[in-house]
Amino acid sequence: MVSITIKDIPDEVHTALKEQAQQSGRSLNRFLVHTLKQITQPRELDRTELLHEIRTLRESSPLKILSLEEVQRAIGEGRP
Repeated sequence: MVSITIKDIPDEVHTALKEQAQQSGRSLNRFLVHTLKQITQPRELDRTELLHEIRTLRESSPLKILSLEEVQRAIGEGRP
Protein backbone atom coordinates (compact mmCIF):
# COMPACT_ATOMS: atom_id res chain seq x y z
CA MET A 1 0.00 0.00 0.00
CA VAL A 2 1.03 3.57 -0.56
CA SER A 3 0.88 6.60 1.69
CA ILE A 4 -0.08 10.14 0.83
CA THR A 5 0.47 13.43 2.60
CA ILE A 6 -2.10 16.21 2.46
CA LYS A 7 -0.81 19.67 3.26
CA ASP A 8 -2.44 22.93 4.27
CA ILE A 9 -5.68 21.49 5.63
CA PRO A 10 -7.65 24.28 7.32
CA ASP A 11 -8.04 23.77 11.07
CA GLU A 12 -11.84 23.68 10.85
CA VAL A 13 -11.72 20.95 8.19
CA HIS A 14 -9.31 18.88 10.27
CA THR A 15 -11.52 19.29 13.33
CA ALA A 16 -14.65 18.29 11.39
CA LEU A 17 -12.92 15.22 9.95
CA LYS A 18 -11.69 14.15 13.40
CA GLU A 19 -15.22 14.53 14.80
CA GLN A 20 -16.73 12.49 11.96
CA ALA A 21 -14.09 9.80 12.41
CA GLN A 22 -14.82 9.62 16.12
CA GLN A 23 -18.58 9.42 15.51
CA SER A 24 -18.05 6.54 13.09
CA GLY A 25 -15.84 4.72 15.59
CA ARG A 26 -12.76 4.91 13.37
CA SER A 27 -9.35 6.49 13.61
CA LEU A 28 -8.89 9.52 11.41
CA ASN A 29 -6.76 7.49 9.01
CA ARG A 30 -9.26 4.62 8.76
CA PHE A 31 -12.12 7.11 8.34
CA LEU A 32 -10.32 8.88 5.47
CA VAL A 33 -9.42 5.61 3.73
CA HIS A 34 -13.02 4.42 4.08
CA THR A 35 -14.36 7.74 2.73
CA LEU A 36 -11.92 7.74 -0.19
CA LYS A 37 -12.94 4.18 -1.08
CA GLN A 38 -16.61 5.19 -1.06
CA ILE A 39 -16.13 8.14 -3.38
CA THR A 40 -13.79 6.38 -5.81
CA GLN A 41 -15.58 3.05 -6.24
CA PRO A 42 -18.59 2.89 -8.53
CA ARG A 43 -21.76 2.28 -6.60
CA GLU A 44 -24.66 0.09 -7.59
CA LEU A 45 -27.59 2.19 -8.74
CA ASP A 46 -30.95 1.62 -7.16
CA ARG A 47 -33.27 2.38 -10.08
CA THR A 48 -36.24 3.19 -7.85
CA GLU A 49 -34.17 5.65 -5.83
CA LEU A 50 -32.71 7.19 -8.99
CA LEU A 51 -36.15 7.67 -10.55
CA HIS A 52 -37.38 9.27 -7.33
CA GLU A 53 -34.43 11.70 -7.36
CA ILE A 54 -35.06 12.56 -11.03
CA ARG A 55 -38.76 13.19 -10.41
CA THR A 56 -37.97 15.34 -7.38
CA LEU A 57 -35.50 17.42 -9.39
CA ARG A 58 -37.95 17.71 -12.27
CA GLU A 59 -40.74 18.93 -9.98
CA SER A 60 -38.50 21.52 -8.34
CA SER A 61 -37.13 22.81 -11.65
CA PRO A 62 -38.24 26.28 -12.75
CA LEU A 63 -38.06 25.02 -16.35
CA LYS A 64 -41.24 23.84 -18.03
CA ILE A 65 -41.22 20.14 -18.79
CA LEU A 66 -42.78 19.55 -22.20
CA SER A 67 -45.05 16.63 -22.88
CA LEU A 68 -44.30 14.26 -25.74
CA GLU A 69 -47.15 15.82 -27.71
CA GLU A 70 -45.72 19.33 -27.24
CA VAL A 71 -42.30 18.18 -28.41
CA GLN A 72 -43.74 16.43 -31.46
CA ARG A 73 -45.84 19.52 -32.31
CA ALA A 74 -42.77 21.76 -32.06
CA ILE A 75 -40.79 19.42 -34.31
CA GLY A 76 -43.68 19.38 -36.79
CA GLU A 77 -43.69 23.19 -36.82
CA GLY A 78 -39.96 23.21 -37.50
CA ARG A 79 -38.99 24.79 -34.18
CA PRO A 80 -35.72 23.72 -32.57
